[in-house]
Amino acid sequence: MSGGALTACAETVTGSPRAPRTARPTSSRRPAPTRIRVAYVEGDQHALDVARAVLDKLGIEQVEAIKTKFEVMLPTMASQRADMAAGLYPNAQNCGKLLWSRPEHRALTALGVPAGNPKGLTTLADVQAKGATVSVMRDLPEHKYLTRIGIPAKQVQAFAGPVQMLDAVTNGQADCTAFNDVGLRSMIRADLAKLDVTTGFVLDGEPPLGGAFAFQPDGPAKDLLRRFDTELRKLHTSGEWLKIVEPYGFTKENLPPADLTAEKLCAG
Repeated sequence: MSGGALTACAETVTGSPRAPRTARPTSSRRPAPTRIRVAYVEGDQHALDVARAVLDKLGIEQVEAIKTKFEVMLPTMASQRADMAAGLYPNAQNCGKLLWSRPEHRALTALGVPAGNPKGLTTLADVQAKGATVSVMRDLPEHKYLTRIGIPAKQVQAFAGPVQMLDAVTNGQADCTAFNDVGLRSMIRADLAKLDVTTGFVLDGEPPLGGAFAFQPDGPAKDLLRRFDTELRKLHTSGEWLKIVEPYGFTKENLPPADLTAEKLCAG
């Protein structure tokens, strides 16, 4: 990826008129910023909505939303065009370059199956035990997991894109598809396929996956990180987070467990 690939567009997000805010105390030596630039992945509106909710509680009066393609999120941050990013997955490759919030959600795997789930598949262990065929996206965690547990290659169909992966089940080439649970539900809602989606599950032995917010190592957002984490935790425990994200296909199963930390995600 290179900075020259940037094709982001920005929109300033303004709210309805409201009474002047009372100044909120801050433990930071710097004044709390009133404007934050948040980069978010096109098509991942939920992360921006969560960021807005937290920033509002911190007294941030203006959020400039910078919509980007996933592949240019890191260049957007590297070029200092955004103060923080929503919708990224911390991992060993990107963690050292940015500061990370506590996990916003955890990602699970789910199966997309024909209506009624005729083969009774609920996990990839079922796929293995029943000799079923499964479609996946090439080199994603589900593909790597199936390879690691030794499912015969003839049972696994790996595709470069999600549409082909879904079509394999619709056309009867595969008994099920395995993908990120939220992404799978989102694609089903978008009528890319007519499939049932199973309850999400963890891939045993694979590193945990989850979304978090990335902050610039320097700049106005850096001093917000500790307080951002505190308010994000409150969203999780109060039930407000689930209300924000449910319309996007998230469930309570995507709530990050207390022992899931940015450090664990970064180690994956």
